[in-house]
Amino acid sequence: MGVDLSQIHPRAFAHPADLKATQALRSVPFLAELRKAIAKLNVEEKFRAYQMYNSTRISSTQLPTLYRMINEVAERLGMAEPTAYVSSEGGVNAFAFGLNKHSIILTSELIDLMNDRELEAIIAHELAHIMCEHMLYRDVSMALTNQALFPLKIASITSALVLREIAETTISALLLSWYRAAEYTADRAALLILDDAEAVAACLARLAGVPKRFLSEFDAQVFAEQLRNYEEEAPKWSKFVTWGMGAFRTHPEPVKRAAAILEWAKSKEYEDIRAGRYVTRFEAEMAENQIEIEGVAKCVLCPTPVGDNAVCPKCGMIQDPQYHVKCEKGHLNSVSWKFCKTCGAALGDVSRSDRSRQGSGSGSTHRNP
Repeated sequence: MGVDLSQIHPRAFAHPADLKATQALRSVPFLAELRKAIAKLNVEEKFRAYQMYNSTRISSTQLPTLYRMINEVAERLGMAEPTAYVSSEGGVNAFAFGLNKHSIILTSELIDLMNDRELEAIIAHELAHIMCEHMLYRDVSMALTNQALFPLKIASITSALVLREIAETTISALLLSWYRAAEYTADRAALLILDDAEAVAACLARLAGVPKRFLSEFDAQVFAEQLRNYEEEAPKWSKFVTWGMGAFRTHPEPVKRAAAILEWAKSKEYEDIRAGRYVTRFEAEMAENQIEIEGVAKCVLCPTPVGDNAVCPKCGMIQDPQYHVKCEKGHLNSVSWKFCKTCGAALGDVSRSDRSRQGSGSGSTHRNP
């Protein structure tokens, strides 16, 4: 079964681009209001009703093999059982939906194309979207994409024009950028479940046209290299021609996703999680709320409880004194930082040996028994 992931926090495996894009979305004016307006359209309930009338709901007595696969993955991720459907619509596809009641949909073509391990990867990917709360913005993205905003009754022409401008420019661009970044995070969850980067890459390659019949002849590394080879051989003007080619896509190109997952599989971050060292949900909650517990060590820089963690999950401060440095005003900092977290002053050059000793300086040292 591999490492226990039932208490892992999404922050432990979230892709940096996902975190950055999510932060950008939170700063968009009127986005919260737009989400409330879309909620009034009862999109979730309409979607659920559509699936009940047009799809097959998976249960312990209906497609029980799929039911067991879905629930085993959910249990490993420490999640509640989701409502799941098989649909004949949508080609080769799978997606999660719902902010209040979560559902995942697998299409018949997808199920027929994938083997059991690849299906587990797909299921883990979709459950990760729910686990990471990607659904907070997916409803807005889907509503904009499907023009669900048209039924809204907007009081004045001025407010309608403002809403339209926001939806068609800032929000649309940020949502698509975030949507693509979120896919990389969900792919990482699939790898954590399978613990086989080649299998996850093969699953992604199916989306680029690898037939099941010849899967034994597929090489994930060669697939990833085709992108690198193109970028090395393509003339300079090709960058101009292809610039923005994926700007209006909801998903990154399959070869980019395969290359990214193969690369992450070699990272220290992935190895730490495999060894049981990761930020747990409880640790993240303590850091977020700065809960003080008697007898529990607090960060040397901020009041966040750190326990036996080598790095503070809140501010990223390394707890070992040998990796501390002070700014010109005497504020304490980590040797990995370029600027003081307290006053913003430049910290100057820190020896390469110090930087290499402290490693990546991120993550938690949670250890499973």
